[in-house]
Order: sequence, then structure tokens, then C-alpha cells
Amino acid sequence: MLFHVQHDDEIFSRDGQRELFELIGSTDKRLVIEPGPHGHTTPMAMARWRAHLAGHLTVS
Repeated sequence: MLFHVQHDDEIFSRDGQRELFELIGSTDKRLVIEPGPHGHTTPMAMARWRAHLAGHLTVS
């Protein structure tokens, strides 16, 4: 589970997002906090999402 949070999100509070993350029952979870408002996505964040998905979808 990769949980992405925008630090300056004007829609969802950081505390609420952190609380939701803590409720996720997975033992394999990662919280990533990026600077900026809701909907602001950096190329680095998109690369992290792709790498995370590729790592979990790759058949070994």
C-alpha cells in the first residue's frame, strides 16, 4: 500500500489523512508526503507510483 498525501491539501486535513493511513490493516504500507496543494503532482511522485505498482505487479 502506497498512501500519498499532499502536505498543503486544502480538501483533506493532514491529521485526517494520517488517521486513515493508520486504519489501513496492511503490514506492508508506506506513507509518502509531498509538498503542495491537492491535485499538485510532481514528476517524482508519479515515478514513485509507477515504481511501486511495477514492483507489485511483476511476476517472479
